[in-house]
Amino acid sequence: MNADLSAHGFPLSRRKLLAATAVGAASVFAGREGTAQASPAPTSAPGVASGAGPTPGFAYQGPPRYGPTGMPTYGAWTHTFIGAGGYVTGIHTTPANPDVVYLRNDASGTYRSDDRGAYWYMVDDGQPARSLSIDPRDAQTLVLVKQDGIYHSTRVTAQYRDPDLTLEDVWSHPVERRNFAETNGTFRGRGSVIDRDPTKPDVLVAGTLADAGGQPCLYRSTDGGATWTLLATSPAGIQTADVHFDPHHPGTVYVVSQPQDRSSSRTFVPGLWRSTDRGDTWTKLTQEYPSEFRFDPDHADVLYGYFDPDIGMGVGPTVKRSTDGGRTWAPFMAGLPQTSFQLIETRPGEVLLFSGEPDYGVSIWRLPAGGSTWEAYSDGNQSTVDDDAWWEETRRPTIDDVSAVAFNPADPDEWYLTSTYATYRSTDAGRHWTYSSMGLEEMVTMEVVQDPAPGSDLVHAATADWMYFRLGDQGERYEFHRYPDIHILNTLAVSPADPNRIYAASANYNTEPPVGRICISTDKGVTWTSVDAAKGGLPAVELNDSLAWYEDFYGPSDGDPNPVSPAVMGLAAHPRDAEYVVAAIGGTYEQYTGTSWGGFPEGTGRQGGVGVYRSTDGGATWQELPGTLTGSVPAQTFSYNDPLAMSGDGTIVLAPWYDGPLQCWDARTGEWFVPEVDFGGEAYQVTADPRTDGRFLVAISSGQGGAWETLDGGRTWRKLVDARVNAVAYDAHHPERIAVALEDEPHVLYSDDRGTTFEALERINDQNFAFNMAFVRDRLVVGPGGSSYFFTDLPVLVDVEVTSTVRGDGHGLVEVVVRRRNGFDPTTSVDVASLRFGAADYATGTRGARPVGRGRVRDGSLVLRFRVDGTRFRTGEQTARLVGETRDGTPLLGTTTVHVK
Repeated sequence: MNADLSAHGFPLSRRKLLAATAVGAASVFAGREGTAQASPAPTSAPGVASGAGPTPGFAYQGPPRYGPTGMPTYGAWTHTFIGAGGYVTGIHTTPANPDVVYLRNDASGTYRSDDRGAYWYMVDDGQPARSLSIDPRDAQTLVLVKQDGIYHSTRVTAQYRDPDLTLEDVWSHPVERRNFAETNGTFRGRGSVIDRDPTKPDVLVAGTLADAGGQPCLYRSTDGGATWTLLATSPAGIQTADVHFDPHHPGTVYVVSQPQDRSSSRTFVPGLWRSTDRGDTWTKLTQEYPSEFRFDPDHADVLYGYFDPDIGMGVGPTVKRSTDGGRTWAPFMAGLPQTSFQLIETRPGEVLLFSGEPDYGVSIWRLPAGGSTWEAYSDGNQSTVDDDAWWEETRRPTIDDVSAVAFNPADPDEWYLTSTYATYRSTDAGRHWTYSSMGLEEMVTMEVVQDPAPGSDLVHAATADWMYFRLGDQGERYEFHRYPDIHILNTLAVSPADPNRIYAASANYNTEPPVGRICISTDKGVTWTSVDAAKGGLPAVELNDSLAWYEDFYGPSDGDPNPVSPAVMGLAAHPRDAEYVVAAIGGTYEQYTGTSWGGFPEGTGRQGGVGVYRSTDGGATWQELPGTLTGSVPAQTFSYNDPLAMSGDGTIVLAPWYDGPLQCWDARTGEWFVPEVDFGGEAYQVTADPRTDGRFLVAISSGQGGAWETLDGGRTWRKLVDARVNAVAYDAHHPERIAVALEDEPHVLYSDDRGTTFEALERINDQNFAFNMAFVRDRLVVGPGGSSYFFTDLPVLVDVEVTSTVRGDGHGLVEVVVRRRNGFDPTTSVDVASLRFGAADYATGTRGARPVGRGRVRDGSLVLRFRVDGTRFRTGEQTARLVGETRDGTPLLGTTTVHVK
């Protein structure tokens, strides 16, 4: 049945679009969520398509869903429906509730499913976890290991059932340690850095990365994860890669350390350690370091592991066994092919070995517990995978890097599998797999661009790994997906003069420095062609010995040794000339010389470096812009920004980040100049107003920071926002609208008056930072790094003033006056019942004090009263926030300063 959201503070218009499923067990917050509260299994296997929600018959605990797509809505922000796309690094079930599954990934938050993996939603702040542990007695109790330490909660989904709770109310942070774990490091998909004692589930051991101070690297909790103690005698200098309690010897725990981390180039003390007293004392057993290890389920002192001698991504070609409790290891390959193994796991009576490399699906080998020979279990051919519900176009194997497997404790035939890009479910013990990732959005977003066509509801999106998506319905869902090139689509530019024409730039992280190509579509992203760097006049890079690698990905090169250029870091299209486009080519000549794949061929490229090139024939041919750049353009694989913009008068602004000052190209003189302005930091991103010549907005992300605007092509500038800024955006159809994403706080600021005033929109799932943004009609679409895309309806901004004294003891009422602004009449247009008021970091559409009464009119303004005890104000001066809706359902937002005595 459907719950009435009015009880949770949702205004009427949101009740029409957000469907909430009633919770079956109301006691979930008062006590443990155990099997007594678990819902019965459905008669058919769950499966969710676009537009659906969680499977009926299960006790859904998550956030409201957006009706048209079924996607989770986190406060004012709704996830765009795309579907998976990032590295899912772990998956976990619990005997406390066989319906509940948790997963983690390397770029986004921790997700939960209440219907056995069919539908997913985030339960934390959107930052990735390296490992997690569920209390086997309570599916609401979770411990996460993240980059900045350990987090603990005993009511993981409480914020979705009690609108007065924040994530800070639900989660504690008992261990704070910088660089505790590499959530996106070399071994992120291998092993777990935390484990729970199966005989004493309140005891956990977690491992960290070595720090410069030589501290021990293991922690222990004896109260289920609420508090932790650093184990003084535990090994130092290690990179914790896998931690497990021994199921045969109570109190015995093992930890393995890998010697290198490819992502950071750090080195560590390698080996395998054991403690027989739950971490009080430790003994180093061997210098051997399996990528992952497991215990034989039936035989004590027998361990299995796979080994990666090259320290690549932890993928091992060799399986070994130890029969003496981990002291010595010997190859154990009988019955196995020569391939790369990526996962080892055990079940009662058997050991399972997985590889996603050889074929379309996952290959599995089985070893009876204590056996001597592995036997083939599943060959992983294409018929074993059903991914019809996914957008992936089978350009590469679907399951190409297995990272984790979990088994339903109530059904031995129900398995869950994670891989590089998605999650799968099997109901026949791993012989066949079905794509199962509805609600899971963990793609790395590189850029999002507004379609400049009048009235368009389209947004163009660039991502890592999966390249290009066209988003429709004002950012609600993807329309289609394309591969213009390979790996990362670094940046996009859509021609305002011809919105069918899109320019895109790829970057490839298989080379360092990165190389890439410019790609072009003339039909709004449906089909793509690419520019041959050498033939087109761009700086070209010889691949030489890597030509075979190039052809594997790009297709035959026809013997051309110069098909790519140094990474294209920025693109900009002329607002009035569809065939005029400029490109910022990253790096310096020295970076690309002497590399193993050839560098610049003689006589091509600029000897002093690379720079900005232009094409006046739609990208067919290119010439370097005249004039001299100060510094160069950085060559970087993951940039998340576009450092180049062009105005209708031909003026160009370049924001080269750390490789030089912000500089402008004057189309009249044909020269670059550096503005005589102290921006107080490095220019990170720039955008241009296509309707106004000479109008640019720049994000300064370092130092004092700021959002700076020029109206004269870069000669003079004014500071609109005094804070460090990640991203900026103009609305191509409403030049009065500006969006600014902050660097140090997860806020997006919105202005509807050309930057005269700004209001902070509600946080994106509390902690997600926006790296790229685009307007579409009356919405804003943002890409917060690794969580794919979110959209929100733009609010009506109102002027608010507190006109009464606010008591610091939390008692009494506070009077709030809402005044007219930009023709908006609050006395006739505000839905008073929808309003919430409180501290700026607390009040949202579902949190904060509710109005007392219906308000009254005074001097043309709306006068309201709110109870102070619902505001969460603190003593002193602070920002207060009013949130709600107009009577026609448009969001409403206003802030003011309040002094609490």
